[in-house]
Amino acid sequence: MYIYVVSTGRTGTSFLSEQLNTHLPQLKLTHQQQGSRIINIVANLPLTNSVYLSFIAFLFKLFGRGYPPHSTIDPLLSMAIYKLIKYGRIDRDNCLIVHLVRSPGTFVTSFMNWKRQSFKRTILHHLVPFWNPVPVFHAYPFLSWMRMSKFEKFCWVWNYKNNCYFELSNHNYMLLRMEDLFKLETTKQTVKELASFLGQELDDAISLEDSNQTNKSNPKKFPPFQEWTDQQKQIMYDHCKKLMKIMKYE
Repeated sequence: MYIYVVSTGRTGTSFLSEQLNTHLPQLKLTHQQQGSRIINIVANLPLTNSVYLSFIAFLFKLFGRGYPPHSTIDPLLSMAIYKLIKYGRIDRDNCLIVHLVRSPGTFVTSFMNWKRQSFKRTILHHLVPFWNPVPVFHAYPFLSWMRMSKFEKFCWVWNYKNNCYFELSNHNYMLLRMEDLFKLETTKQTVKELASFLGQELDDAISLEDSNQTNKSNPKKFPPFQEWTDQQKQIMYDHCKKLMKIMKYE
Protein backbone atom coordinates (compact mmCIF):
# COMPACT_ATOMS: atom_id res chain seq x y z
CA MET A 1 0.00 0.00 0.00
CA TYR A 2 1.18 3.49 -0.83
CA ILE A 3 0.86 6.08 1.93
CA TYR A 4 0.12 9.69 1.06
CA VAL A 5 0.09 12.35 3.79
CA VAL A 6 -1.55 15.38 2.19
CA SER A 7 -1.55 18.83 3.76
CA THR A 8 -1.40 22.58 3.18
CA GLY A 9 2.14 22.81 4.51
CA ARG A 10 3.09 24.41 7.85
CA THR A 11 1.48 21.42 9.59
CA GLY A 12 4.53 19.76 11.13
CA THR A 13 5.38 17.51 8.19
CA SER A 14 9.15 18.00 8.54
CA PHE A 15 9.17 16.79 12.12
CA LEU A 16 6.57 14.07 11.59
CA SER A 17 8.50 12.66 8.64
CA GLU A 18 11.66 12.50 10.76
CA GLN A 19 9.82 10.64 13.52
CA LEU A 20 8.00 8.20 11.25
CA ASN A 21 11.12 7.44 9.23
CA THR A 22 13.04 6.84 12.46
CA HIS A 23 10.48 4.59 14.15
CA LEU A 24 8.74 3.12 11.08
CA PRO A 25 11.48 3.13 8.42
CA GLN A 26 9.67 0.41 6.47
CA LEU A 27 7.11 3.02 5.38
CA LYS A 28 9.81 4.86 3.38
CA LEU A 29 8.01 8.20 3.47
CA THR A 30 9.75 10.81 1.35
CA HIS A 31 9.72 14.50 2.22
CA GLN A 32 10.88 17.42 0.06
CA GLN A 33 13.25 16.27 -2.68
CA GLN A 34 14.40 17.40 -6.10
CA GLY A 35 11.48 18.28 -8.34
CA SER A 36 8.96 18.96 -5.56
CA ARG A 37 8.71 22.67 -6.34
CA ILE A 38 8.13 22.09 -10.05
CA ILE A 39 5.48 19.42 -9.40
CA ASN A 40 3.79 21.78 -6.93
CA ILE A 41 3.55 24.61 -9.47
CA VAL A 42 2.23 22.34 -12.23
CA ALA A 43 -0.30 20.74 -9.88
CA ASN A 44 -1.73 24.16 -8.98
CA LEU A 45 -2.60 24.96 -12.59
CA PRO A 46 -6.41 25.05 -13.02
CA LEU A 47 -6.47 22.01 -15.33
CA THR A 48 -7.79 18.44 -15.13
CA ASN A 49 -7.67 17.10 -18.69
CA SER A 50 -6.03 13.81 -19.64
CA VAL A 51 -2.89 15.34 -21.20
CA TYR A 52 -2.32 17.47 -18.12
CA LEU A 53 -2.71 14.53 -15.73
CA SER A 54 -0.33 12.47 -17.86
CA PHE A 55 2.21 15.30 -17.64
CA ILE A 56 2.00 15.27 -13.82
CA ALA A 57 2.60 11.51 -13.91
CA PHE A 58 5.57 12.11 -16.23
CA LEU A 59 7.08 14.60 -13.76
CA PHE A 60 6.93 12.04 -10.95
CA LYS A 61 8.83 9.60 -13.16
CA LEU A 62 11.27 12.26 -14.38
CA PHE A 63 12.33 13.22 -10.88
CA GLY A 64 12.59 9.64 -9.66
CA ARG A 65 9.52 9.82 -7.45
CA GLY A 66 8.01 6.64 -8.89
CA TYR A 67 4.65 6.00 -10.46
CA PRO A 68 2.35 5.49 -8.77
CA PRO A 69 4.26 7.98 -6.62
CA HIS A 70 6.28 6.57 -3.75
CA SER A 71 4.79 7.01 -0.29
CA THR A 72 5.27 10.63 0.73
CA ILE A 73 4.59 13.22 3.39
CA ASP A 74 5.74 16.08 1.14
CA PRO A 75 3.19 18.95 1.21
CA LEU A 76 4.50 20.21 -2.14
CA LEU A 77 3.18 17.00 -3.74
CA SER A 78 -0.22 17.07 -2.06
CA MET A 79 -2.21 18.80 -4.81
CA ALA A 80 -0.66 16.54 -7.45
CA ILE A 81 -1.51 13.43 -5.41
CA TYR A 82 -5.05 14.74 -4.88
CA LYS A 83 -5.64 15.27 -8.60
CA LEU A 84 -4.18 11.91 -9.58
CA ILE A 85 -6.41 10.14 -7.07
CA LYS A 86 -9.55 12.14 -7.80
CA TYR A 87 -9.32 11.62 -11.54
CA GLY A 88 -8.50 7.94 -11.37
CA ARG A 89 -4.78 7.94 -12.15
CA ILE A 90 -3.99 6.34 -8.76
CA ASP A 91 -5.94 3.28 -7.63
CA ARG A 92 -7.72 4.18 -4.37
CA ASP A 93 -7.61 0.56 -3.24
CA ASN A 94 -3.80 0.62 -3.27
CA CYS A 95 -3.22 3.69 -1.11
CA LEU A 96 -3.89 5.12 2.33
CA ILE A 97 -4.57 8.84 2.63
CA VAL A 98 -3.71 10.76 5.79
CA HIS A 99 -5.14 14.28 5.67
CA LEU A 100 -3.00 16.36 8.04
CA VAL A 101 -4.70 19.61 8.97
CA ARG A 102 -4.01 22.56 11.24
CA SER A 103 -6.40 25.22 12.53
CA PRO A 104 -6.68 28.07 10.04
CA GLY A 105 -5.73 30.69 12.63
CA THR A 106 -2.36 29.14 13.48
CA PHE A 107 -1.80 28.04 9.87
CA VAL A 108 -2.18 31.56 8.50
CA THR A 109 0.01 33.04 11.25
CA SER A 110 2.71 30.44 10.60
CA PHE A 111 2.62 30.94 6.84
CA MET A 112 2.68 34.73 7.11
CA ASN A 113 5.76 34.55 9.32
CA TRP A 114 7.47 31.73 7.42
CA LYS A 115 7.27 33.41 4.02
CA ARG A 116 9.00 36.52 5.40
CA GLN A 117 12.01 34.68 6.81
CA SER A 118 14.04 34.70 3.61
CA PHE A 119 14.19 36.45 0.26
CA LYS A 120 13.65 33.14 -1.57
CA ARG A 121 10.44 32.40 0.33
CA THR A 122 9.15 35.91 -0.34
CA ILE A 123 9.81 35.44 -4.06
CA LEU A 124 8.05 32.06 -4.08
CA HIS A 125 4.89 33.41 -2.48
CA HIS A 126 4.68 36.76 -4.22
CA LEU A 127 6.20 36.37 -7.68
CA VAL A 128 6.06 32.70 -8.71
CA PRO A 129 2.80 32.01 -10.59
CA PHE A 130 0.78 29.10 -9.17
CA TRP A 131 3.01 28.50 -6.17
CA ASN A 132 -0.43 28.22 -4.55
CA PRO A 133 -3.81 27.78 -6.23
CA VAL A 134 -5.16 31.10 -7.54
CA PRO A 135 -8.70 32.00 -6.36
CA VAL A 136 -9.81 33.64 -9.61
CA PHE A 137 -9.44 30.31 -11.43
CA HIS A 138 -11.70 28.59 -8.90
CA ALA A 139 -14.94 30.53 -9.20
CA TYR A 140 -13.75 33.47 -7.09
CA PRO A 141 -14.76 36.92 -8.41
CA PHE A 142 -11.94 38.70 -10.24
CA LEU A 143 -12.34 42.06 -8.50
CA SER A 144 -12.54 40.42 -5.08
CA TRP A 145 -9.38 38.47 -5.86
CA MET A 146 -7.55 41.65 -6.92
CA ARG A 147 -8.42 43.26 -3.59
CA MET A 148 -7.30 40.29 -1.48
CA SER A 149 -4.35 40.79 0.84
CA LYS A 150 -1.77 38.03 1.23
CA PHE A 151 -3.34 37.34 4.63
CA GLU A 152 -6.76 36.75 3.09
CA LYS A 153 -5.27 34.62 0.31
CA PHE A 154 -3.80 32.29 2.91
CA CYS A 155 -7.24 32.01 4.55
CA TRP A 156 -8.66 31.07 1.15
CA VAL A 157 -5.82 28.61 0.48
CA TRP A 158 -6.47 26.82 3.80
CA ASN A 159 -10.11 26.36 2.89
CA TYR A 160 -9.53 25.45 -0.77
CA LYS A 161 -6.80 22.88 -0.24
CA ASN A 162 -8.42 21.22 2.76
CA ASN A 163 -11.73 21.01 0.92
CA CYS A 164 -9.92 19.25 -1.92
CA TYR A 165 -8.29 16.72 0.39
CA PHE A 166 -11.54 16.18 2.27
CA GLU A 167 -13.12 15.10 -1.03
CA LEU A 168 -11.02 11.94 -0.69
CA SER A 169 -12.60 11.00 2.65
CA ASN A 170 -14.90 8.27 1.35
CA HIS A 171 -12.24 5.54 1.21
CA ASN A 172 -8.93 4.64 2.94
CA TYR A 173 -8.81 8.07 4.59
CA MET A 174 -7.83 9.41 8.01
CA LEU A 175 -8.19 12.98 9.19
CA LEU A 176 -5.25 13.86 11.44
CA ARG A 177 -5.37 17.16 13.31
CA MET A 178 -1.95 18.64 14.05
CA GLU A 179 -3.21 19.86 17.42
CA ASP A 180 -4.15 16.32 18.50
CA LEU A 181 -0.77 15.06 17.39
CA PHE A 182 1.28 17.61 19.30
CA LYS A 183 -0.87 18.23 22.37
CA LEU A 184 0.55 16.38 25.39
CA GLU A 185 -2.75 14.89 26.57
CA THR A 186 -3.74 13.52 23.15
CA THR A 187 -0.39 12.65 21.56
CA LYS A 188 -0.16 9.03 22.68
CA GLN A 189 -3.65 8.06 21.53
CA THR A 190 -3.33 9.97 18.26
CA VAL A 191 -0.01 8.32 17.41
CA LYS A 192 -1.51 4.88 18.11
CA GLU A 193 -4.51 5.63 15.89
CA LEU A 194 -2.19 6.79 13.11
CA ALA A 195 -0.04 3.69 13.37
CA SER A 196 -3.12 1.46 13.35
CA PHE A 197 -4.46 3.20 10.23
CA LEU A 198 -1.11 2.63 8.54
CA GLY A 199 -1.23 -1.04 9.49
CA GLN A 200 1.72 -0.75 11.84
CA GLU A 201 2.44 -1.53 15.48
CA LEU A 202 4.09 1.29 17.35
CA ASP A 203 5.09 1.68 20.96
CA ASP A 204 5.38 5.05 22.69
CA ALA A 205 8.81 5.74 21.22
CA ILE A 206 7.78 8.79 19.21
CA SER A 207 8.66 11.88 21.19
CA LEU A 208 7.24 15.22 20.19
CA GLU A 209 9.01 17.26 22.85
CA ASP A 210 11.17 19.19 20.38
CA SER A 211 8.65 19.41 17.55
CA ASN A 212 8.53 23.19 17.66
CA GLN A 213 12.21 23.37 16.69
CA THR A 214 11.79 21.85 13.22
CA ASN A 215 11.24 24.31 10.35
CA LYS A 216 9.93 26.81 12.85
CA SER A 217 8.60 30.17 11.69
CA ASN A 218 9.59 33.44 13.33
CA PRO A 219 6.66 34.45 15.58
CA LYS A 220 7.67 38.12 15.84
CA LYS A 221 6.52 39.45 12.48
CA PHE A 222 2.83 38.52 12.30
CA PRO A 223 0.76 38.29 15.48
CA PRO A 224 -0.71 35.02 16.83
CA PHE A 225 -4.40 34.35 16.29
CA GLN A 226 -5.29 35.58 19.78
CA GLU A 227 -3.99 39.03 18.83
CA TRP A 228 -5.73 39.32 15.47
CA THR A 229 -8.16 42.15 14.95
CA ASP A 230 -11.87 41.39 14.81
CA GLN A 231 -11.75 42.17 11.10
CA GLN A 232 -9.00 39.60 10.50
CA LYS A 233 -10.88 36.95 12.43
CA GLN A 234 -14.03 37.69 10.47
CA ILE A 235 -12.17 37.34 7.16
CA MET A 236 -10.90 33.93 8.27
CA TYR A 237 -14.37 32.81 9.38
CA ASP A 238 -15.95 33.99 6.14
CA HIS A 239 -13.60 31.75 4.16
CA CYS A 240 -13.21 28.80 6.50
CA LYS A 241 -16.17 28.48 8.89
CA LYS A 242 -17.94 25.57 7.16
CA LEU A 243 -14.85 23.38 7.07
CA MET A 244 -13.79 24.54 10.54
CA LYS A 245 -17.03 23.10 11.90
CA ILE A 246 -16.51 19.78 10.14
CA MET A 247 -12.96 19.54 11.48
CA LYS A 248 -13.96 20.70 14.98
CA TYR A 249 -12.11 23.99 15.00
CA GLU A 250 -14.99 26.12 16.23
